[in-house]
Amino acid sequence: MKNLNKGNLGAWALIIIAILLTLILLTAFAWLLNQTSTCPDGQELIDRLACLEPNAIGDTSAGAFAPVAFIWLVTAVLLQRSELAAQRQELKDSREVAEAQVLEARNNVAFMAEQTQLLVQRDKAERQEQIDRELRDYELLPVRWTRS
Repeated sequence: MKNLNKGNLGAWALIIIAILLTLILLTAFAWLLNQTSTCPDGQELIDRLACLEPNAIGDTSAGAFAPVAFIWLVTAVLLQRSELAAQRQELKDSREVAEAQVLEARNNVAFMAEQTQLLVQRDKAERQEQIDRELRDYELLPVRWTRS
């Protein structure tokens, strides 16, 4: 449970850093767009975009959003790395538990074999005792011989 909370904290920290970097980049983009000299001064940000050539708008958007996409790509890779590390640990723990279960199953088989052997011996002893009792009972009976 401790590792799970630690992993979640690291993931949230990574996401917050990515969000902050995104905001910084978008703020820098807005500031740089506001500083373009091709548009007249005093216009709003949207008006400055409207006065740009279509290819300039595409280049500007690519320049603004490519770093943002890269930041989130790196963030996704780092998050997946930590998730895969957690998954590897879970698989390792599962393997250890499975090995312990196999050992217990083997011990259980040995125990059951020993119990079966004891039951067979007890059954054999009981049958022998029953036969001995019956023989003693027959010994006590008088034997009568009759000739016919």
